[in-house]
Amino acid sequence: MLVSAAGITAEYLHRDGVMTGARVVAAVATRAAARHAWLARRPGLRRLALQFVVRHPERLSVPLAHELMDGSGKPGFVPAMEAILAHRISERLPRIACPTYVLWGEDDRVIPVRDAQRFGELIPDARVEVWPDTGHVAMLERPARFNALLEAFLSEPPGERHAPAPTGAAATDPA
Repeated sequence: MLVSAAGITAEYLHRDGVMTGARVVAAVATRAAARHAWLARRPGLRRLALQFVVRHPERLSVPLAHELMDGSGKPGFVPAMEAILAHRISERLPRIACPTYVLWGEDDRVIPVRDAQRFGELIPDARVEVWPDTGHVAMLERPARFNALLEAFLSEPPGERHAPAPTGAAATDPA
């Protein structure tokens, strides 16, 4: 694999930026843990707290926003983020032997969207779909659409492959 110095620098800068953001969120969340429910009910504060992982935090229910905010204050949050960002899984992806659907949010700030295509290239026979106007947690941001996609994918007979659902107007649905 050929990687330029600029590519390496950009990758590490992204990782450093993500980790800095994670540390700030964890510090604030730890101090404000008792106030998460209050923060989650305030659209502006919810946006501030969750905009790094969710494209439209104001669309989340208050209980769901509260759970996401509460999780960022746990002791394992920063070490988990460091492990995710430092672990190189690309060598293991070609060994995946089951049907795989790679779903990504176009506005994912945690893991760059360019990785979706890379995963699709490395995982044999993987399907890749990128949802516009969606962040890191597509399954929480668009639960109805995600569940329908998952149900369709899981109900396919073994060996039968279908193209991903078209993106477009339905992709911008908040569901």
